[in-house]
Amino acid sequence: PAGVGKTFSIKKLVSNNLENDGLNISEENFEKQTVHTVFHPEYSYYDFFGKVMPIKDENRQISYDFLPGPFAQALSKAYKNITKQPINPEKVILVVDELNRGNAASIFGGLFNLLDRNDIGISEYPLNIYGMEAMWLKEQIGDLHLSTLEKYSEKNNFEMYDEENKSLKIYIPDNLSIICTMNTSDQTIFSLDKAFQRRFNKSFITAQNSINEYFKDDNIKIEPKDGKDISWKKFLKNLNEFIVKNAEVEDVDNATIGAFFVKPKDGFILEEDIKYTVMYYLWYDLFSGYRRDTLKEELDKLDKLDKLDNEFENVNTFEQFVGKYNKFITIFTQK
Repeated sequence: PAGVGKTFSIKKLVSNNLENDGLNISEENFEKQTVHTVFHPEYSYYDFFGKVMPIKDENRQISYDFLPGPFAQALSKAYKNITKQPINPEKVILVVDELNRGNAASIFGGLFNLLDRNDIGISEYPLNIYGMEAMWLKEQIGDLHLSTLEKYSEKNNFEMYDEENKSLKIYIPDNLSIICTMNTSDQTIFSLDKAFQRRFNKSFITAQNSINEYFKDDNIKIEPKDGKDISWKKFLKNLNEFIVKNAEVEDVDNATIGAFFVKPKDGFILEEDIKYTVMYYLWYDLFSGYRRDTLKEELDKLDKLDKLDNEFENVNTFEQFVGKYNKFITIFTQK
């Protein structure tokens, strides 16, 4: 679901939960040991691995150079760490945010074959790269260190560089991990084929998981009105129960709202953020069209618990809906 803190949770994931897989990266070293990218509909293989770009020097002469993308940068870091310390080399993490916002199969291209790893975490099937991208990576590694990487691969008769074809044979080493996030509720997404999916271990974060995890102390409050102390955690819990019960969508789990759907400011969730993010989401996305009558009817049913009038029955515009802000808050915090 949206707003569950997928990106934020990666730091905790690599520092606490994956020790058995050989990660265990401290928070202070997280930035140094990670390379980060975000997929989007226009993102391509050349953005991901790297591309040849024209460079103008101080004399206005044009030359061409290889500009490494996130994958090439992460692979280079991992290789360098192996050459510095072949036994237990420092880990590197490639973080791909919003994996399914881009065409992942197209973006990975031939790199897809590298995702098949053997029992020790090294690519089962190496991949040849050519031209300037091969020369760039070879230069980053250093000719004297190629033999270290060849030995580290534990592959028989393995030679990384082919002088005749100017190609470099690459593999993902066991000190390079790829962690991706994706939002399955997003409407503007690409589907992931089964072959791609099964090459990753998966974990699903529910809205309630995120609320329980990040608001353990119930210390985030809704911007106070009339001195009242209103719990954001309680509001979200009740609102999500309402969504699960009433939203007429195919996958209601993904329609719920996570802890970070709205970000607190100085410990408070502001009125304008609830109006123009949460209420907007309900009015224009989740209960749009003919489903809007369901929203109004069910809100009025909850309102009756306090024996109040049907305030939402005659609401026909979003402006009128946000005008019921105080009642909206009361409904979802009265339990």
